[in-house]
Amino acid sequence: MRTLFDIEEQDDYDAVRQLLVRRCARWAREHDLFVDETLLSALLDFRHFSSDGRLTYWTPSIVRRFLLEWMPRFFDHAEETPLDRVHEVVRAWLRFIDAEQLRDPRGGTLIENEAALDESSPKLAEAMDDVERFGVAKTWMRIAAVYGYDPRQPDSMRQFHVDLRANRVTVSEEHAEQMLTSELRFPSLGAERRAPQLPVELPSPERLATDAAESVLIQRLIVLVEWLAAPGRVIDKAGALGREDTIEAAAEIDLEIDADHPPWSSDDLADLRLLLSLAYELRLVRRYRGRLVRVAVQAHRLKDPFGLWNDVLSHIDYRARELFDVAIPGWYGTSGQSILGRYFHLLFPRLCNSLYSLPEATPVARLVETAWRMGADIEWGPDPDAISAADNRVELARVVDDLRRLGDVLEQLGAIERELDIPHPMFREDLLPDAEGDLSRSPFDPDTSLRLAQDLSGPSELVRLTDLTTAAIRERMLEEGREAGLVGELVDASAAEMLGVVAQHYSASTAASEIEAWLLANDADVEDLIEAARTTSFRSRAAAILELLYTIDPAADKLLRRLRSDPLLAPTALVCLVEARTLDLLDLTEPERQLLTAESSLRLMEMDGPPSIMDGLRGLSDSDARSVIGRVLKSGHPDAIALEEFRVLVAEPLAARVPSRRRPPAVDPARLGSTRRARSRRRRDES
Repeated sequence: MRTLFDIEEQDDYDAVRQLLVRRCARWAREHDLFVDETLLSALLDFRHFSSDGRLTYWTPSIVRRFLLEWMPRFFDHAEETPLDRVHEVVRAWLRFIDAEQLRDPRGGTLIENEAALDESSPKLAEAMDDVERFGVAKTWMRIAAVYGYDPRQPDSMRQFHVDLRANRVTVSEEHAEQMLTSELRFPSLGAERRAPQLPVELPSPERLATDAAESVLIQRLIVLVEWLAAPGRVIDKAGALGREDTIEAAAEIDLEIDADHPPWSSDDLADLRLLLSLAYELRLVRRYRGRLVRVAVQAHRLKDPFGLWNDVLSHIDYRARELFDVAIPGWYGTSGQSILGRYFHLLFPRLCNSLYSLPEATPVARLVETAWRMGADIEWGPDPDAISAADNRVELARVVDDLRRLGDVLEQLGAIERELDIPHPMFREDLLPDAEGDLSRSPFDPDTSLRLAQDLSGPSELVRLTDLTTAAIRERMLEEGREAGLVGELVDASAAEMLGVVAQHYSASTAASEIEAWLLANDADVEDLIEAARTTSFRSRAAAILELLYTIDPAADKLLRRLRSDPLLAPTALVCLVEARTLDLLDLTEPERQLLTAESSLRLMEMDGPPSIMDGLRGLSDSDARSVIGRVLKSGHPDAIALEEFRVLVAEPLAARVPSRRRPPAVDPARLGSTRRARSRRRRDES
């Protein structure tokens, strides 16, 4: 069962939300816990419209954010769950996903999340009355109440809007300012959603620390800062070193310049200037009485290459001038920077994200076009005529130069690896026309797409992120609330929790690695994984687990054939065997075909909702629809809860709303025959 949906997948999300609300309410009643289905739906909406969208991923900070930010933004005392019971609903949800092993194990534990709930609950009432936390809709409702309209009555609110448009109600300046603040403060629903990233594999922290210490740029930075021993080095008013100190500093960091022919070009001192700017930025050095000196309290950071490496990468996107201000002045301004240099602080993180978790090295030629397109969208917008063809060529050439300079620096830092090879075919697939000659899959214009496809058919310069950069980007993504998995991070989770995450978020290769790591760490075997599928309360979740095992296990055919007779997993195994074409419908016994019908119907009801399966049944003849319903209800399927839901939510409503056609009156065959004979005699007599 999926617990993550794109914002555009509203129908799929609605079906699963209704399923989870229904199951959670049932579970809570069985455990004497209070639930409110409206609030449960809002709780799921809160996670669905978040930056990562994972419905069952909860941490203490997320719990606090729901109570103290989302609730004040959308809910009002007068019409929602009483405030003194809100925490009970949240507690029931947290305990439900923990008991049903739906919880994303990368989040907080039940104990941690409940502690945050207990801490935040007393602050809820105050937060609910804080007008600065109100969303737009709630602000309008409060304003309507001030003017005598009832926010709980739709007709009253409709009249309020009619009167407002007709100027029969005048909103005060204070309320108008409150509305504007609400509009500006909160993004629209779904606007914060970030694309999930595939899990990555990383070496140990010790290996990463060793890699950082071997970085050429980090070694040069440490040497340069240590070279500034007391009493420091003399600098001019602009902060530049003198001639002798410049030559000495360049020699210390193995920078080749022509010492006999100053002044040196901007290109000659680009690396030195970048190192000095980073040292300033990281507060490793400072100006003091006309000298450049070390900051003594920061000396310990020079002994931590790994921490220093991360600091450099996190600051380098604000060093565009030192990185790129080395080109010949051109048509745009006087800096000579390309569009990459002008918007480097915006484009650099995006380019890193585009390389993150890719299984193959990326062609630099494609990266150039991506950087150019991103920058052009920022500067000129989507209008293709905003820049002439000649200027386009000039800018593109400068992007090439600046990316080459950036590549040199990042390679010194140990952030990327470059090679010359034939790119993987995946980088050409969307550049070529499909069977109908359509090029709409490509992110580039047709001419660029075809040219790139031709260029990438032969050897090309390729680039990939190193483990150090991947680790740093992942940490940044996690801080932003994004989905960014790491192979091996699920070894402490239960089998069901681990498989739930892997089935939904992992590629085939990383899924195999994660499962192998889990089995090894827990001294377990495949039977432990099968048990997770056997005990789940959701048909689509059991299917996802078996399909995952089928994908990664060469002996899966034998495994599924054995499960064909399993009391709990037989229906799921039968569907997997038929879908994989391991078995044909003719290979099944009649009871197995009945189980197959039931499993498929119950799974469809879970994923698409009862209305969807009802629509499908209405498309059949009455006799066929009754036959399907009868086969499901009489199948003996082991999932009693799902069968009961099918009966209550599908079978009974269909029987009530779509009565069978009236049957013709029964006729005695003997009488029918005599009537025919009588008609025959009458016709003979008339003739």
